[in-house]
Amino acid sequence: MKRSVFIMSILFWGCNTLVEQSTPLKGDFYIQDGWLAFSSNKYEDADQHFDTAIETNEIRSIYHFLSYIGKGWTDMYNARTKHDSNIIQQEMINIAGINFDTALSILPELDENLYNESDKMNLYAGLSLHRAFSAKQKAA
Repeated sequence: MKRSVFIMSILFWGCNTLVEQSTPLKGDFYIQDGWLAFSSNKYEDADQHFDTAIETNEIRSIYHFLSYIGKGWTDMYNARTKHDSNIIQQEMINIAGINFDTALSILPELDENLYNESDKMNLYAGLSLHRAFSAKQKAA
């Protein structure tokens, strides 16, 4: 009898702890998945992960800042793969610039302890690459 009560209590207690989480995960989970997809050249997947981090977190938060940087880089690299259409390529580069500019506009509002130098370097490198590529396109 004690054995079956013990087993029943473990099953009851264990089932309550295995409830599926219905709330979204923290933003850094999606951002990390976005960078993993980016590094595997899966740019649409990366963009979706960064978008999810933006949609599920507070506006102009650290997660928005990091996601817009990721989206900017994703668009820049994705534009490189669009050799069949200069119009699509230029549009993606423009969108990348908008994403980098959005991240730059969020930066002054953030506490400096929330991001590191690497995050800022990713932003500034992306902005530099975007500006250089845009200048090259305008010169041509």
